[in-house]
Amino acid sequence: MKSLIHLFLLLFVSSLFAQEDLLVDLAKEDKTTNPVFATFKGQRIVSSQTNEQLKKKHLNVNILHRFGTINTGIENLFGVDQAFMRFVLEYGITDKLQISLGRSNISKMYDLGFKAKLIEQRTGYKPFPLSISYYGNMGVNTSTSKIYDYAGIAGKAFGRLNFTHQLLFTQKINEKFSWLIAPTAVYYNIVDLAEQKNLAILLGVGFSAKVSRSTRLNAEWYPRLTDRGNVTFQGSKTFDHIGVGFDIETGGHVFQFMLTNSNAMLEQQFLTQTTTSWTDLGIRLGFNISRTYSFNNEIKKTW
Repeated sequence: MKSLIHLFLLLFVSSLFAQEDLLVDLAKEDKTTNPVFATFKGQRIVSSQTNEQLKKKHLNVNILHRFGTINTGIENLFGVDQAFMRFVLEYGITDKLQISLGRSNISKMYDLGFKAKLIEQRTGYKPFPLSISYYGNMGVNTSTSKIYDYAGIAGKAFGRLNFTHQLLFTQKINEKFSWLIAPTAVYYNIVDLAEQKNLAILLGVGFSAKVSRSTRLNAEWYPRLTDRGNVTFQGSKTFDHIGVGFDIETGGHVFQFMLTNSNAMLEQQFLTQTTTSWTDLGIRLGFNISRTYSFNNEIKKTW
């Protein structure tokens, strides 16, 4: 009988310790915090940046294309006869820092970009409601445009440089909807006209809404807070950049189709040099195609 009592007490105490260990494990689990993934399908809403970026040792190849305006009519096949292109290579230095190298045929612009995750939106224990990223870009105009002649510095490299700086505030509300707010500064060492300002301040907004498992509807608008009366060197009036489009994901590819009033695809250009408007059907068809390649041998495939 004593042996049975001792055995019962042993089992009872063991059960208590097991329950206590379970409660400790549950408490630890409650304190976990997880980053939010896939706020957007890709690194661009339409033309502008999102908070998404590459994993370490991943390379992203991008082809961006915009046509002419549809209001040019059937003679130009509603803009299809014109072609504006940009190629971009993006590479993940770490999971939180990437660099990019691009080339646009508009102004024969080369550009070097950086994107860094500063704060990630998190769930679970002590959640944080937003992601905050920084994006910066430096471009150099290699064309022989007359815009440099008025200052007498044509051919001087520093006069051809231009820059974009952005803070990207994003939030994934749920699996179906995400939004972005992007305070932005664009700076030109040399502007088109002497009376223009070198610095432009904008406040971009955008969203992405899930339509189906592999498709999302996107939109973006970058209203200028300064220099709204700017004109180009040729005397053309400038307008705020607006774009709407769809993401279609198929395996490792992301296809983006859009309508936008900007022919340029580099931030410095489409944010401050858009010369057509939605109101007069100065709208352009366009697409982005991206493909990602992994060079991280540390990742083992599981079958």
